[in-house]
Amino acid sequence: MEYYTLKTSSDKKVIGCYPQVDCQTIFQAQLLSPGELMKCAPKLIFELKRSAQMTDVLATTSGPLTDFLVNDKTLRTFSEFNLMRHQVFDVTVISSKKNNDEYHWLHFTQPELPYLLDYQRTEFIETEYGISDVGPIRIESFDHYSELKSKDKSEGLAFGIRLNQIALSQNFDLPLDLFHLDPFDSRTFISKRLKDRIEEMNLIGFEIQEIDIRLPGNAIE
Repeated sequence: MEYYTLKTSSDKKVIGCYPQVDCQTIFQAQLLSPGELMKCAPKLIFELKRSAQMTDVLATTSGPLTDFLVNDKTLRTFSEFNLMRHQVFDVTVISSKKNNDEYHWLHFTQPELPYLLDYQRTEFIETEYGISDVGPIRIESFDHYSELKSKDKSEGLAFGIRLNQIALSQNFDLPLDLFHLDPFDSRTFISKRLKDRIEEMNLIGFEIQEIDIRLPGNAIE
């Protein structure tokens, strides 16, 4: 099974400028967390920048990196697939450009997914303040990671982990077509099925790159 990373484009030839929108309700956006579902729908208002293009997904620096600001076409396309647990919120996008699209906030959260990595075959890199790499580190389980995090004298701010090589366990929900592995990784991963559909529908504003993910039973090369 092939996997890819999915993110918003930073190519100014495609999107005009980065980010494409400014959030007018920044405190509402800050309530969104990749680790939990929202109990109440946030009031999200964005304004398209003058030099930005109106695309199917809009790049924003507000809210979690694992969420997406998408139009109806993208939402309908994604709804055809098996996505990780998520919520959809209506948003307002203010624009002087003629556009009848409605936009939505796709909020993805499923905190149990990182527990389902194959920790024996996943390669971890310790990071400091999320900026610099310290070096390879052995993580036995998500509880082991949580224990190390709790011992950080900077209240968990300095100690971090990123994924160098991902391996999924037998218990992972392999049919998932879209998922992320926060707090280890803020990237969004998609299946080849979803990648092909995004290309077929010509959804503008995404960047897609292939990534090697070890599936259950795959030997370490």
